[in-house]
Amino acid sequence: FGAQAGTAMAKMLETNTVITNCALADNAIANYGLTAFTEMLKVNRTLQSLDLSGNLLTAVPAKQLIEQVNLQKPNQVLTQIGLLRNTILPEDQLVIQHTLGNEWKYKQEVRGIECKLRSLPPADEAVKQLSRKQHEMLESAFAAFDE
Repeated sequence: FGAQAGTAMAKMLETNTVITNCALADNAIANYGLTAFTEMLKVNRTLQSLDLSGNLLTAVPAKQLIEQVNLQKPNQVLTQIGLLRNTILPEDQLVIQHTLGNEWKYKQEVRGIECKLRSLPPADEAVKQLSRKQHEMLESAFAAFDE
């Protein structure tokens, strides 16, 4: 998949009003792509779960993502973040935990962390259809992957 396609996917999710679960594990999105996901979280109010495990991520951009999640606490929508199988050291995992606070529960491993809200809100019925614009943006993301 790579950073370029990951960035295109994050851009598509900025206008998303349908997708609630985004599982992009093991796609080599890397730090550059993670930065786009951090920007996406500033405007997305639909995404509930984001799995970026195994994407060659390091601590600094992961902390920036978590800080953005933390800024959204009053209007929290995202309830699950997967950052397992990356290169996030245990001491950086502790900083991430401290940033998010006690209302989240954590699964740690040697190279990453997974975070879930302790009390998840009831899941809404997922809408099956994407808007035309979202469909076009998704096609663009996959076209970037094919290049």
